[in-house]
Amino acid sequence: AADDTGLWRTSTGGTTTLLAREGSPSPIAATAHSQIFARVVASADNNQITYTSYLLEDAGFDPSDNTAIFAGSLGGTMEVAVREGVPAPGETSVAFGSFLGESVNSAGTVAFRGNVKGTGISTSNNEGIWWSDGTSVRAIAREGSVAPCLANQVTAFARFKTISNCDDGSVYFYAYL
Repeated sequence: AADDTGLWRTSTGGTTTLLAREGSPSPIAATAHSQIFARVVASADNNQITYTSYLLEDAGFDPSDNTAIFAGSLGGTMEVAVREGVPAPGETSVAFGSFLGESVNSAGTVAFRGNVKGTGISTSNNEGIWWSDGTSVRAIAREGSVAPCLANQVTAFARFKTISNCDDGSVYFYAYL
């Protein structure tokens, strides 16, 4: 049960290759993939992928940072886009918690939907959409923040659903208000 799931890719020529497998080393030093989420996203030109995985650490299980989103080029090195427990940009005493979905473009940048945890966080402001290029993370929209709507209307984002990270750098997302 510790190594019975994984992600594979089959090329148009019919060659199947392993991308990541439960129990195998992750791109983060001293960690292995635990449960790999049952979602993998490829870019429009099919040269970049992203996936989310729970992690096992060599020194023991730490539930405060045991999830990460990975991204990279097919046949290349996978890198960490963002990891649970990493401070959220522009926040004090707030870190990423869980990840709820991701999208990758052909440049390898990842847009993701996730939750944050920490000081001042509640169910009315814990969810958001973020963007990562592997070295920096920036906020796009956050639950409880004012959404641009009709003139003279003050409406806040409430929840988020789908996201799409386009090759021109724009991010599209569906949100409840």
